Amino acid sequence: MSSRMLQFLRGSYPQIFGSQSITKAKRHRSLLHNYCKNYMSMSDYLVGIKHFCDCLTGYGQKVFQEEQQSAILNGLPPEYDHVVSIITTSQTPFDLQGIATALLDAEAC
Repeated sequence: MSSRMLQFLRGSYPQIFGSQSITKAKRHRSLLHNYCKNYMSMSDYLVGIKHFCDCLTGYGQKVFQEEQQSAILNGLPPEYDHVVSIITTSQTPFDLQGIATALLDAEAC
């Protein structure tokens, strides 16, 4: 292989793969914010949210706890409004584990 071709490939691969990662990260962030529980179990729903967050982290993107919490709560159907209200108005902030526990308990009732 010629030295010109090697220089081209060395310069192109990082750009190509870098842009693919950015595109995938944007796609996964969009999926995260548009993910809805619908007819899934709460456990499956929470696993799906975690999957999108893990993918974003894998692409080198930061996913803050507040973003995860927002995605979880915004994707819930109206029958969880009472739980969302408790979580969002509580004097003591809920962490992700607390939110998951509250939602799983609400599903069990």
